[in-house]
Amino acid sequence: MSGGELFSEKIDTSNVAFGKARMKIGDDIDVEFSIDVQKLAKALKKIKKGTEIDIKIEKGRVTVTDGKKRFGMPIFTDVKFKDINPKFTLTGKYVVNAEDFKNMLAFAKDISDEVIFKDGKAIAKNDVGEIYEEEFEFEGECASKYSTVWLKEICSAFDKNDTIVIETGKHTPCRITVVDGDIELEAFLAPRVGDGDL
Repeated sequence: MSGGELFSEKIDTSNVAFGKARMKIGDDIDVEFSIDVQKLAKALKKIKKGTEIDIKIEKGRVTVTDGKKRFGMPIFTDVKFKDINPKFTLTGKYVVNAEDFKNMLAFAKDISDEVIFKDGKAIAKNDVGEIYEEEFEFEGECASKYSTVWLKEICSAFDKNDTIVIETGKHTPCRITVVDGDIELEAFLAPRVGDGDL
């Protein structure tokens, strides 16, 4: 993937099941495809962190290999998922060190399976009165809640020194972005809905 660009989006209003990826290598090759993100994430966990991998797209399949292990899965056409890009207004932006964000999620998940992003704070609370709050660099305004399980899953792809940008709004999905050289990772996570104040 040297010299290329990789863009990845995870979107599903219920459980973030499918993703759309766009890969650009050099000036002439631009490939777009849709995949089952959950299955791909499980396969990538079996590859040792820091290992160089090859991603191939051929004959309707995406194949990932590290030289010893090989995982393949079918890709879907854009006819089925062409409208996967969400349309919403993001009014708040967090800028967070990946290690700090992962540590926050570790505390938060012991209290609740969801975390609230509200005007610069990340808040986890439950029905028995336990609460955990942490403030981060922030601008704008927001009030939305998200699954700690899925936030942890998405952030597992980031190195501890990465800078994560989380854009969110009021009861909207959030966009999570990390840029590392020529590679940009971008994920969208649907908000949790239900009763209770934010």
